[in-house]
Amino acid sequence: ADNCLELSRHSGLNQIRAAARSFGLQCGRSPRRTQEMPSDADIVHVVDDDEAMRDSMAFLLRAENFQVQTYADAADFLTALPQIKVGCVVTDVRMPGMSGIELLQRLRELKVSLPVIVVSGHGDVPLAVEAMKTGALDFIEKPFDDDVFLRAVRTALGAQAVDSQRQAQ
Repeated sequence: ADNCLELSRHSGLNQIRAAARSFGLQCGRSPRRTQEMPSDADIVHVVDDDEAMRDSMAFLLRAENFQVQTYADAADFLTALPQIKVGCVVTDVRMPGMSGIELLQRLRELKVSLPVIVVSGHGDVPLAVEAMKTGALDFIEKPFDDDVFLRAVRTALGAQAVDSQRQAQ
């Protein structure tokens, strides 16, 4: 604390911030945490029939301070859809009942503008092309790198914010 007071007396604010960043990194603070914190509108709706995968994605997202709502299948998500105003959707491709691609098609029919990230453990090029043509913002193969997944979610939420601003204007 004395070092901080001494530093503040003899340094500019930028030097204090640089010292704080350096101290945070020395203490093992993750560089991802220095990015902008998610807002209250940053809700990620995870739709996956695999409970372990659903819980894993939710844990990762919550660790990055995102709000998360999980659904065991597309029907559960569609039931909740009237109350959903913001966020993005992460959906698995292969699920019993309605697939992730069918969910994406249904959302487009309903004119729902939530961005959708499709994840699949059985990814191939034709499936990825179909997902993108149907309106998916991104297609990620399982198992995925956490940073790739989080970057896709941030991009999707950013796209949703831009769409919301356009609609408001």
